[in-house]
Amino acid sequence: MFDVTDTGSTANLAYTSVALPLHMDVVHLEAAPGIQLLHAMEFDDCVEGGNSILIDMFEAVRILRETAPDDFQVLTRVPATWSITDYQKQDPIHVLHRKTIINLDYDGKVVGCAWNPGTEQTLRVHEEDVDDFYRAYKKLHEITTRKELQFNFRLYRGDLLLFNNRRFLHARDAYKINGGRRRLQGTYCSMEELRNKYVILGRKLNIPVVDTIIGNGSAV
Repeated sequence: MFDVTDTGSTANLAYTSVALPLHMDVVHLEAAPGIQLLHAMEFDDCVEGGNSILIDMFEAVRILRETAPDDFQVLTRVPATWSITDYQKQDPIHVLHRKTIINLDYDGKVVGCAWNPGTEQTLRVHEEDVDDFYRAYKKLHEITTRKELQFNFRLYRGDLLLFNNRRFLHARDAYKINGGRRRLQGTYCSMEELRNKYVILGRKLNIPVVDTIIGNGSAV
């Protein structure tokens, strides 16, 4: 569990009051968290800005697939590299991972995405793939910036935001506290565990439930 508030951090934009670009959390891990929860513990009325922004990355890549199929294929084939390295922390960290931005399953369905420009590193791919990758990347980035695809809203004290971290990008507008407080408490959980609880609870309560497709790297 972690608190998202302005600590004046110089290492992580999340812990400042500046705008936070669209991203998914900790994609530098081999298996990024499936579900992210953000609970608005404090969000005073005097705070200006600080709206949350969500975008469905599956919709963004659907648009890319329809309008630029060759570029879509590039991002399913050529991997990006993400890394977090900090040897000065109390608990030093060194994590490096390479994977594709768009993940397809056996049926060719999009079942996961990875997107975090803030932790991307230099490409580690064949030279002949570099230009194709950045052309495709630029097109997908442009799609994610379209306002009509973004859900921009303000959280209020007590609100709990829950979303699929392998499907949705999230961001934050810059804010001024004006003497108030803005603090979100965050954590992660497994998508498989959430679906399991949902199905088992439905059976226990004798309520019909659907074994929902959750985009956990599989179309089943």
